[in-house]
Amino acid sequence: MKHLILNDLGHVVNLGDRYVHHWLLAGLGQHLKEPWRVTCVSSVLDEKDELRGFTNLQELDLTEASEDADLLLIFGGSVFFVDRIDPLPDPNAIHCPIAIWGGVQNPDILIDPPERRAKMEHLLDSIAIWFYRFQSEWEFIHGAYPAPYATRAGADLLFTYPLVTTQRKRLGVVCDRHSEELFPGTAESLSYLAKRFDGEKVALYGEPNDPVPEGFHRSEFTFADVTCCSHIVTGRLHIGILALTQGIPTVFLSNGGMKLKWLAAEFGLDDWVIDLCEDGPDAVGPLAWELLANKWPRERVLATVQGLANNARRTTADLARMIENGV
Repeated sequence: MKHLILNDLGHVVNLGDRYVHHWLLAGLGQHLKEPWRVTCVSSVLDEKDELRGFTNLQELDLTEASEDADLLLIFGGSVFFVDRIDPLPDPNAIHCPIAIWGGVQNPDILIDPPERRAKMEHLLDSIAIWFYRFQSEWEFIHGAYPAPYATRAGADLLFTYPLVTTQRKRLGVVCDRHSEELFPGTAESLSYLAKRFDGEKVALYGEPNDPVPEGFHRSEFTFADVTCCSHIVTGRLHIGILALTQGIPTVFLSNGGMKLKWLAAEFGLDDWVIDLCEDGPDAVGPLAWELLANKWPRERVLATVQGLANNARRTTADLARMIENGV
């Protein structure tokens, strides 16, 4: 029986990351021709974050587990965070091929110190293939490290959702807690939108501690919640991705990392990003309102979505072949 070890470096207790994880397993299952088993491990789980089907990496000897495995897939949006790769054993001790699907959210953490660079170079030199999400992500890694054989995977697995047509006038907003912690007053500034928008106003659920701006009521974060929105303002990657799959005019709030900027760049939506570092929290509400009044390139966005969805499907097919036939 074929065996995949999936080392998920996302926050699997985060609903968006869990969506991606389940989609990946479902996508792989469509391509595999025989029964297979999967061992799911995470290096970011702790005792209070128990999740059915996952094993904490500290409780599993990955080297020993790889002896009967056909592929180790290191997966997630924070693969190259040093706290995520530190718990991994030496790649040379792994007995099966290694592939990476994912990347980095903030390039600054990959530059120094020297021991971090050495660890990154060793990891990249040991893998069979890297499936990257964003063009800018590839350009950064390729410029900073001796990049391995790489191919475009698509800017996330969630680009496979069907297009749903809704007519509801609803403004969805997400003020992630990191933005509010780094830039106090962001949530208060977003309340400006509630005063101006004539329709239902919901704060889409990203994580339990995400603040709710005044004038918005909290809504569960599901695909249906997103499709019911006519406009979205978000600092959360997965909500932004879901919005783009539906061609919903979206304003991105960037709090210093690059993932939302890289996502917007994939669609030519650089002008739809509000950089909290440059603009400050007080300007968020008025700037978002001004952007939402502009014409949004919906048809171009949906065409880009289709291309990235095709890349994601090809990637799952490539991974299935690696599991069944070897690298």
